Amino acid sequence: MDDFHVGQKVLCIDDTVLPPGSLFVNPDGETRSSLGDLHGLTKGKIYTVRCFVSGKKFTTIHLDEIKRPLRGNLRGWGFNLHRFKPL
Repeated sequence: MDDFHVGQKVLCIDDTVLPPGSLFVNPDGETRSSLGDLHGLTKGKIYTVRCFVSGKKFTTIHLDEIKRPLRGNLRGWGFNLHRFKPL
């Protein structure tokens, strides 16, 4: 996450959608379960970092341009950092 900061522009490099509940291994070697909906995230588009949310095992990036629905007690779903490249 050292390469990212709030207010930064980032380029989406991965908008692959997996069916909900599909398991995948992220670039950090963690097995994750897909939520199935990226709410308009588009490869090649530039976004602005709104904030980060750190969980027990991983950190997600939240964007100004995409407000995802609330999920449990979270402020909304974030995206895995591997989907972006800092500009």
